[in-house]
Amino acid sequence: MIKLVKLLNEAYVSDDMLKQLALEMGETIVDFLGGGANGKAYETASGKVLKYTEDPAEVAFASRLRKKRLYKHIINIHDVRPIENLNGSYLILMDKVYDVIGDHMDWGYTWNYLRNKYFGNEMTDKQLMDWIIKTDDQWIKFDMNFINKIMPHRSGIKRDFSELRIEAGEAHADNMGWNRHGNLVHFDAWQREHYTKGYRTRFNGDPIRSKDGKLDTDINDTPYQKGLSKPLQTFKDRNK
Repeated sequence: MIKLVKLLNEAYVSDDMLKQLALEMGETIVDFLGGGANGKAYETASGKVLKYTEDPAEVAFASRLRKKRLYKHIINIHDVRPIENLNGSYLILMDKVYDVIGDHMDWGYTWNYLRNKYFGNEMTDKQLMDWIIKTDDQWIKFDMNFINKIMPHRSGIKRDFSELRIEAGEAHADNMGWNRHGNLVHFDAWQREHYTKGYRTRFNGDPIRSKDGKLDTDINDTPYQKGLSKPLQTFKDRNK
């Protein structure tokens, strides 16, 4: 059964209303970029992306990332705003990714095939390139122009993922791309362990562990208050 509050949210949060909310943030929506199960994204006139989301884990990460130093390979967050009278609804203002890997069929296929080895620690850059050259045109025909484009970013993006404890398995072709500086960046990141509430336990109190022995932790879906700006007010008088 679909909850009534969910239906009300979908009814209220129209494109026109989001345009009004954007104006409150000093932004003007110029184009719809796409949507998913928990939100939708728009390009603004300033060249940024404004995302409406109901995903608490995404908001929690964005609110923390906003107060941290900039990461070269993780999307930069400019603002995170709750929407008044719509509990659990937020707008996130972030940098734009100008060239998404998933928009190129050959690139996307290559990336999704290669990414586990790309983010893994089993091979050095040279060993990975040797493996690519050796296996090229066996199970897959690698786009070598694309390979040469992503390899210089490998050590940096692995470092950023490690520091923020981002789940590399979620870095698929549709949320990876290049920013205006030419850096390979990840957006819609998902943290597996960082900023957790604690670990899950069994009925007898013993901690639950994953196959690698690490504690099975709860994802923290509580936004960092210092990373939030004041709530947007547009919906306050929506029935007048």
